[in-house]
Amino acid sequence: MFILCILIPLILSIIFANWGRYFPVKNLVFFYFLGWIVSLFLLYFLSNNNVLLLNIYSLIEFNILKVEASLIFNNLTNIMIFVVISISFIVNMYSTIYMGGDPHLNRFLCYLSLFSFFMLILVTSNNLIQLFLGWEGVGICSYLLISFWFQRTEAVKSAMKAILVNRVGDMSFILLIIIIWKFYNSLNILVIQAQTGDIFCWLVGILLIIAATSKSGQFGLHSWLPDAMEGPTPVSALIHAATMVTAGVFFLIKFSFILEILPNSLFILMLLGSFTSFFAATVGLAQNDFKKVIAYSTCSQLGYMVLIIGLSFYSLSLFHLFNHAFFKALLFLTAGSIIHILSDEQDFRKAGYLFKSSPISYLSIIIGSLALMGIPFITGFYSKDVILEIAYISPLMINIYLLSLFAALFTSAYSTKLVYWGFFTGYNNPSIIEKIKIESDSYLINSLKILSIFSVFIGFIFTNIFMLESLPIISSFYKNLPLMFSILSIIIVIFFVSIFTNSKFYFQFTGEAWFINESINQLVTKNIYLIGKFLFTQMDKQLIELIGPKFASYNLMGLTKRINIFQTGIISNFAMIFMIIMIILFVN
Repeated sequence: MFILCILIPLILSIIFANWGRYFPVKNLVFFYFLGWIVSLFLLYFLSNNNVLLLNIYSLIEFNILKVEASLIFNNLTNIMIFVVISISFIVNMYSTIYMGGDPHLNRFLCYLSLFSFFMLILVTSNNLIQLFLGWEGVGICSYLLISFWFQRTEAVKSAMKAILVNRVGDMSFILLIIIIWKFYNSLNILVIQAQTGDIFCWLVGILLIIAATSKSGQFGLHSWLPDAMEGPTPVSALIHAATMVTAGVFFLIKFSFILEILPNSLFILMLLGSFTSFFAATVGLAQNDFKKVIAYSTCSQLGYMVLIIGLSFYSLSLFHLFNHAFFKALLFLTAGSIIHILSDEQDFRKAGYLFKSSPISYLSIIIGSLALMGIPFITGFYSKDVILEIAYISPLMINIYLLSLFAALFTSAYSTKLVYWGFFTGYNNPSIIEKIKIESDSYLINSLKILSIFSVFIGFIFTNIFMLESLPIISSFYKNLPLMFSILSIIIVIFFVSIFTNSKFYFQFTGEAWFINESINQLVTKNIYLIGKFLFTQMDKQLIELIGPKFASYNLMGLTKRINIFQTGIISNFAMIFMIIMIILFVN
């Protein structure tokens, strides 16, 4: 029964790939609901630090290298299973309506289920090879989902960018596997954890960070994540909420026993996470696309998760991952609902008084935004504010805390900007009025209602489960400072809108994501291209060919021409050559 929640997505993927035309689309909701019930059972009945290990079959058996295909169910795994199944369940239910008019719906649902399957393989793996299969699987499926509308050039480019940037993390993961095998002669994670007292290589920490950075969109390897918005909105919700982007954070938490003996790695994570949260929040404020604002907010929140890992509060990072999954999925699916209502218009400046025609979407995006801001007694508050409190007493308090605090201020600003322009300003485009649709599809609306309930209550319900570490005591002023900053930014956005429309310098700089992409293109990509071009034209096409194929073929042709003079066709000549060869051999 434990592996049922993992097999359901795989079975559904096979069904939609082969017999989708005969399978009623809405029936998949029942199967995902069944998987969700199993995940609830795992969450509640296998808690209290119980561990269940299921060995399925021998994956690799070569000399001393033995890798068992096995599934591990512990507290960390069970929480991730619940998150992945919950979001997959809701996203698939939503997709049956949102993508209902697409002629390739079966292919889309096949990819979604396959994505969920590989993510579940990733979180339940007990060895590095199996974990890598899940890691690569979600990368391939994300490529297929982002480029689902492959007729669109931008979608294909974004998918290529996602898979190429993630190649950096994949290469780090492969090197990590090699180094760990060299140290421990085992790829079993439990065996590695039991031997962490031995001397460990500092390079492992760097490889862990690079792998997690590429998958979780941290600064430097973040550029693929906002561009992934070219895919359908349900893809954005699934990738950016609970699955692929959180794989890097999960990876760091799973290997926390390695990070703890490499303090420099923790220090790097602390700096990286705090700067990412600030950087992405500033860029998010300059965006005018519903989905891109939410995408940059994902980068920012992932920065919080990495920051708190750098401070060794792993369960708190997992708690924020857990909370973030639900309110971020709510924001993305609500954005999709609004885009659907506006007939595919994604610029919220062209929306307007949508709260009249779209009350469910309005309430949903309000709840999601409040959770994202960390407003008290909404889900995000129970983890985000605690992260800021701990950042205050961090070794680099001034730098880390201020970056995190201003990230919270910008988060409230762009959330307010999105809600204010999307629902309370007048219509800036009269043609939009004629295209506005009414919320009516039950599956779509029910998806938003379910996520809204989760986004309000789930943080409070699960607080006692996650908050296992002793938390620092700080003054009430610093404890309430993030809330004060959030309220201040809301007031500024509402009453001084001109600041966010006339500040050309700010929007030129942050709207282009601090020109990071351009800098990487000029300093890295362009130079790599020139080096590759030189090696191809001068080395491959010139030197290597001259000393290789061309040299061999030229000399071979000359040799054959010289040998041809002996091909006279006269038997006496052949006999003489034969006798000369025999005499030479006899003398030697």
